[in-house]
Amino acid sequence: MQKAYSLWRDHVDFENEVESASIRLLPLLYDNIKQVGIEDSILARLKGIYRKRWSQSNIFFYKIEPVLQLLSSFCIRLIVLKGVPLAIQYYKNITLRPMADIDLLVLKDQREIAINILLKDGFTIKEQAPLDFLFRIFRSVTLVKDDLEIDVHWSPFLESFGIESEHLFWEQAVPIEVMNIKVEAFCHTDQLFHTLIHGFRYNPEPPMRWIADAVTILGTESEIDWDRLMVLTDMHKVNLQVKHALIYLED
Repeated sequence: MQKAYSLWRDHVDFENEVESASIRLLPLLYDNIKQVGIEDSILARLKGIYRKRWSQSNIFFYKIEPVLQLLSSFCIRLIVLKGVPLAIQYYKNITLRPMADIDLLVLKDQREIAINILLKDGFTIKEQAPLDFLFRIFRSVTLVKDDLEIDVHWSPFLESFGIESEHLFWEQAVPIEVMNIKVEAFCHTDQLFHTLIHGFRYNPEPPMRWIADAVTILGTESEIDWDRLMVLTDMHKVNLQVKHALIYLED
């Protein structure tokens, strides 16, 4: 890690060349270099960025707690996606994984109930269209209340289609606790698959965090069922995305 860090410092102007996508990874950088004892003049600034993220992350989890509690009280089955389960299950530190919103996957036959529960709680739908239209055209909706944003998904990602393929994710979901509330998350293999597909998609701001996410998942003691990953890849016809994502990680 010392060699890699030195290479980065030699080639990057920290004052002028660290854009927003990279800034979101600086708390992880700080944690890594602290673990190996690297000394650097920017360490104090990285510590400040880390402490700010710690505060933001704890406030964020405080805000999502009542939402999860509310939906759970109505027996809405929830799979938490992306940042929240990654931070809890793999990074083991909510400060290390940037999160701007919470993504929830619900069953198709519970999506309208879940959304109406949130609407009655004061949330509004960001997409200005009737629900029946959104259900036909989209695979998720965004709800907003104050400065909290929730993406309610009824399909795991854009490439998913059909009840059969989507039920595979529900069948292998694992229990997880968020603020002592029992919800679910993808199994390790599905978590990696979802990270590769979602992260490798075009984004105006390159979501480089998918690389850290994938490496962190692979670096834990979690076992990846590569046969299952290939089944999911073929089923959702994302062979090219998965191939290039894995080659990129290997390189």
